Amino acid sequence: MHQTGGDNGNFVETSDQNNLNSFQTNTVIGGDFESVRLDFLQRGYSPQEARERATAFVLNNSGITLLKTQDPPAPSGTFKKIGTQEKAPQNGVPVFDKADCN
Repeated sequence: MHQTGGDNGNFVETSDQNNLNSFQTNTVIGGDFESVRLDFLQRGYSPQEARERATAFVLNNSGITLLKTQDPPAPSGTFKKIGTQEKAPQNGVPVFDKADCN
């Protein structure tokens, strides 16, 4: 996948204010996000988890780790890393997998 950065800064899709977790698909970060999201959807993940995994992937490429509490939140306030890693392509198509940590 591509490294993020170098885009003109207009990588967030602002036309749909109800979906603030969208990236313009004509940018590197948007293309990466959409590749990950579609891969997880095709493998039966819910739309919410597919977006979460895609977000984790593009954030991680920017040096940011996505953390999440349990649902419902644990009394201890512990957080879990939500990670996504790229695996070897199958038939030239990128494949992604969970890479979470407790």
